[in-house]
Amino acid sequence: PVSVTRLAENIELGQAVARYTLYSADGGDWSVLSRGTTIGFAKMERFTPVTMRRLKLVIEDAVSTPEPVTITV
Repeated sequence: PVSVTRLAENIELGQAVARYTLYSADGGDWSVLSRGTTIGFAKMERFTPVTMRRLKLVIEDAVSTPEPVTITV
């Protein structure tokens, strides 16, 4: 089971993400793991331990066009 992920933006061009939702799936429907606002250089997301096969980050709002976000499990 996983209970923490590290999200990171490439902030060389500035911080872009303003609001996001992190989802996971283990062969079925997507479940919300966490919601947040800015990510910046690095942000640790902690949540109830879950077994997952897939992870999805949906950027819901940004102050500029966001660069790809690095997700480390």
